Amino acid sequence: MPAPPYLAFKRSAQSQTREEKRRNDERERQLQQQLQEQRQYECIGSITYSLKQSKLRRYGEHDFYEHPQARMPLGDGRKSLVYRAALARYPAMLDCVVKVRSRGVENEAIRNDIACARLKLYFRREAKIWAKLGKANHPNILPILGYVARFESSIFPGLISPFYAKGNMYDYIHNWPDRQNGLWCPESVKLQLLCDLLNGLIYVHSKFIVHRDLKATNVLIDDNGVALLGDFGNSKFLVSVGEIPSSDPAPDDWTPPEYIRHDQVGYHSPTTEGDMWSFGCTFIEIIREQNPCYPERYPKNKIVSGHLPSQDRGDGHLMNDRYWSVISACFNKGGSPTGRISAQTALRLLQMLLSIRTLSDKAKELRVINPLAGGQFKTASDSLKLELYHAVAMERTQANAQKQKFVANLKRIGQSIFGY
Repeated sequence: MPAPPYLAFKRSAQSQTREEKRRNDERERQLQQQLQEQRQYECIGSITYSLKQSKLRRYGEHDFYEHPQARMPLGDGRKSLVYRAALARYPAMLDCVVKVRSRGVENEAIRNDIACARLKLYFRREAKIWAKLGKANHPNILPILGYVARFESSIFPGLISPFYAKGNMYDYIHNWPDRQNGLWCPESVKLQLLCDLLNGLIYVHSKFIVHRDLKATNVLIDDNGVALLGDFGNSKFLVSVGEIPSSDPAPDDWTPPEYIRHDQVGYHSPTTEGDMWSFGCTFIEIIREQNPCYPERYPKNKIVSGHLPSQDRGDGHLMNDRYWSVISACFNKGGSPTGRISAQTALRLLQMLLSIRTLSDKAKELRVINPLAGGQFKTASDSLKLELYHAVAMERTQANAQKQKFVANLKRIGQSIFGY
């Protein structure tokens, strides 16, 4: 029996409504896809143009050999992934790493205009800063080799830098060869790495650039054991008049308290003094081989109130007073950030600490005692015995002089900073 006319008309209207809705949804989906493709095209074009402006060398996917570890990322940062690769068109085949944006960041950028603009800004800024620093061939700055338009499954370009088998400073310290035998990384090696880091930081600050993400995992160790400052993804030029300060997306244990206090506003002005706070935290991280706020993890309120980081690790073990004097000058807790010491001053103090530690280590290695007091030597001749003894005695005298000079400098710095 056929349906009544009014029911047939109603069903026909409903069918037309569903069909029209389906067509509208399909049209909306196609429009969104076109907008995403257009946004992706504009974003890639803008990033590629900024990379060309930085005069970095461009590589294609065909310039890379298939590396057995290329599919596995070496590191996973907040916004980036680092892959291992091998360049074919370099003067010789070179192991390298390619830094690309994480897939989540890329997908957000092609879906959202604000995220796309932010990604273009970050990429342009990192490429400009890294190219400016890396092309100078500074011995303590991670060099940049160029960029690749696309790498693996990434949509946006990637930045290329050399690969170093020793990894970052954190891994280098914790994977010391004799660590399994109870012999940790010597303090003289740690102090030398920190001096290398300060050398790189001094150069960065001389170019009116703030690193903003200083920590051991962002410092690489080359084949000669020299520290190279890298990861300029959060770096920024010093804020000029009329420029909007930038936000720190993810504060952590290395973040200066003045940056944390401005979380409610969401913005802060990056300063070189902020980098010195982060260096003080890195100093603790390297010497103790632990997180600077151990055993807690980012205790925001304690950092702002000045309770952490502290000389006491929490289990009664206090850091060396000479080391802590330098770290305290980097923090200047309770005072203005402008009262913190500069990277140049910190480097001079660390060099004195390093010379004292080196002389002390040499004296321990020689294990020489006074021959006039009946000591026994294992050398062949008495003249060599006396020569060794006088050499160690002279080194000890120099070490004492260095200690006195170091204490005098600390007192002078304390008077100028803390007023005592």
